[in-house]
Amino acid sequence: MISSKQPLVSIVIVNWNGIDDTIACLENTRKQTYKNIELVVVDNGSADGSVDTLRKINDIVLVENPTNLGFTGGHIAGYNAASGQFILLLNNDAVMDNEYVQKAVDYMIGHDQVGAIGGRAYHWDDDNPLFGTTNKFYAYQNINPTTADGIFTQSDHGYPQEVNNVSGSCVMVRRSVVEQVGYLHNPFFAYFEESDLFARMKRAGFKIIYHPELAIWHANAKSSNRKGSTFAYYMMMRNRFRFAVRNFDSWSLRRFLLFYLKLGLICTVKLPLQDEERYIRRAYAKAFYYNVFRGSAAFYERWKLKKELGPSNYNQLIVREQQPLSVVVACNSKSGLKNCLAYASTMENNDELLLVLSDRKLTNEAGQAVAKNQRLRICKNAGVFDVPSENLGVICAKNELVVSVNQSNVGTVTSLKNDLAEAVYSMFRGGKWLAYFSKSETAVNVKEALSVPCLPLILFRRSLFIEAGGFFKGSAFANNLRSLICYGSLIGKIASINTRVNKAALPSYSDSLRSDIELLGILNARYHEALASRERPDVTQARFKEFAQFRLYQLRLLIKWYASPKITTYLKLARTKNLILSVLTINRQRLAIELTHIRNELVGSRYALNMEKIQQERQARLNYLRDHSEETVIFILTRDRLEPLKQLLAWLNKQSLKKIVLVDNDSTLPPLVDFLNKTNYQVLELGRNAGHRALWTNGIVKTLLPTDFYVVSDPDVVPATNKNVLPHLYELHNLYPNYLKVGLGLKIDDLPDHYRLKSDVIAWEKQFWTKPVQEGVYEAGVDTTFALYKPGTFIYCIHPSLRTGDPYTARHLPWYTNSDQLTDEEIFYRLRADQAVNSWDKDHLPERYKKELARQRS
Repeated sequence: MISSKQPLVSIVIVNWNGIDDTIACLENTRKQTYKNIELVVVDNGSADGSVDTLRKINDIVLVENPTNLGFTGGHIAGYNAASGQFILLLNNDAVMDNEYVQKAVDYMIGHDQVGAIGGRAYHWDDDNPLFGTTNKFYAYQNINPTTADGIFTQSDHGYPQEVNNVSGSCVMVRRSVVEQVGYLHNPFFAYFEESDLFARMKRAGFKIIYHPELAIWHANAKSSNRKGSTFAYYMMMRNRFRFAVRNFDSWSLRRFLLFYLKLGLICTVKLPLQDEERYIRRAYAKAFYYNVFRGSAAFYERWKLKKELGPSNYNQLIVREQQPLSVVVACNSKSGLKNCLAYASTMENNDELLLVLSDRKLTNEAGQAVAKNQRLRICKNAGVFDVPSENLGVICAKNELVVSVNQSNVGTVTSLKNDLAEAVYSMFRGGKWLAYFSKSETAVNVKEALSVPCLPLILFRRSLFIEAGGFFKGSAFANNLRSLICYGSLIGKIASINTRVNKAALPSYSDSLRSDIELLGILNARYHEALASRERPDVTQARFKEFAQFRLYQLRLLIKWYASPKITTYLKLARTKNLILSVLTINRQRLAIELTHIRNELVGSRYALNMEKIQQERQARLNYLRDHSEETVIFILTRDRLEPLKQLLAWLNKQSLKKIVLVDNDSTLPPLVDFLNKTNYQVLELGRNAGHRALWTNGIVKTLLPTDFYVVSDPDVVPATNKNVLPHLYELHNLYPNYLKVGLGLKIDDLPDHYRLKSDVIAWEKQFWTKPVQEGVYEAGVDTTFALYKPGTFIYCIHPSLRTGDPYTARHLPWYTNSDQLTDEEIFYRLRADQAVNSWDKDHLPERYKKELARQRS
């Protein structure tokens, strides 16, 4: 029984020499739980007898095209014959979930601004069965704002979101919106026709929604494959031009045309080459010259669309959708939490609201809201770090773009929706790292930034926040915003957005703890430090050009150091002696240490930092922590390992080491996720897998513990002694001040025979026990095994470091695994581990280790 309230849905299916697929598609469509459906089948000039079969079907509206008008022409004909309030475009080689239409209609009825909606397109082939929900799938599509290339993502966030594009193989559109912006543009024939339609909808103010609960199973690209191997490449290259010309804004179109010209000329020059890509180049070259001679029509269409829809804002819209925001708020009151939860209910796109909470009652109340809103996240502040709560929030933010706002003004983010989109695009276009919002678009210098009238929130890249060292301890929130604006001005990466939102302006900088001049000096010092870090490449992976640039940078630094009148002659002579000796003895580690000291001394002399005082304070801190090691912060990098983590935590608790921080790389092991949610330890949930270097690449040390010693360990490395090893590690730092870290050596004398890589592990580890500096201490590289780091070690490094021997050793628990009796947790971990990083967690040796072992054994 069809309800009178159910709007009519016209499902349009185009058939071209694929009657078997079409019949199967129709049979499935009749199983939809939604019953007010009109089936429209368009035959596109088939030559396989399809029309005769379709004429015998009584419950369809049949449209017969005399020739193949392509996907575009076929669906235009179907649309003209359809009567529905909603039109569903469906490929004949796709099968819908039985509730697809019902769920799509329900969402469209509840959201008037939605012009089109689509969902997951599961693979359907020999390896991916029909109706398999564990199959690989295509989600939504992102359009490159420069090249116009469309790339489908293969994952989603589990909730509806506004996107650039959805799959045209099954998409529902609203007739009233189509009547306003037009339907598919016939000259496209195939490819980019739905992207063009979605672009016009967006420009008219409507949304394209991806809904993960809408599922189809699609046997991909059958129609294009019947046309020939290069047809798809030709049409995509040809239509990409028309799509960009019609819809890109002027700035982006200029960049696109330059890209398109280069690509076309490259394909032309390489046409004579006989390799596996020659067919693609031939198709691209053909499409390029088609547009050279006939592309002027697209510019006429662009002019017409501008008259109908106004100047294009399409690129701004898609860039905003591709770059979600993390709104970080330190919340410490019930009223503040109420404001935050009210804002969370209005969030769109992939934006997230991350609340940093230290009050247990507020945390429990917010936890209930998290269960209902997937865009809401919590970071519990356990009081381990003596820094502003916002520093923890920015570190844990999923997204690179962060909005910092206080709990009383979080609602302003909603009213700034359009301004934020403009800011994201302005930052994208200009390579900016920070944007503030004011009544003026005039850029400011550093000193002016201390008082320029602007709203009490800013948008910035997380990388800028890390580079600046985060917010200042003891400084008011408003002053910290000012400080970051100053830093953005200093490095020339700041954008000013003219806003119409009428809110109270941020007060001028008025920190009683620090004068304006001193603040600018600190910012300058941080700028110089960041500049030096950016100019230093990863030498272990650097190409020759980068390595040469790094050496030139070191040479310039050395010249400036010698020329500085603030460096004493005695110190210059001493350093020169050490440099000469390290070069003559080919001791690269000693040379690196001396050059690091030279850089730090130059920074200190330039910005009046008292390096001697800093060293004295660091020594005093070392002496204190040697006797009070329980105050050492211990970072544990977690990723889908719970049982080893419990063993390490048990050892730490026995030693009364309580300042434990679990840095989670987006673990998905259910028991571990539950443990992290319930534990009282400080947890930094990064919301992404940042890898084993997360502590440094994410700026965790620099923004949370910039001036103190710290320990880093993997969860599967457990000390093999019942003694507290930290006093010994502190003493070694005292004896050998030029080493950045001191770590525990790994035991290899008790490995079980049931571990298949036992002999390989022993052969590999022997190299780390060959350079003793004293009894039981060896000069050897240390990765993320249990190690104590010096203050200011902000970059991931393996050298210079020391390893300890018995009794100060640790067990790497995977080496004690029974290879024939793996636990469920071990299997779960191995299936998801990055084998480019994890080296000993499977029963075969990675190639990079095989080659090195072969070299050592030869």
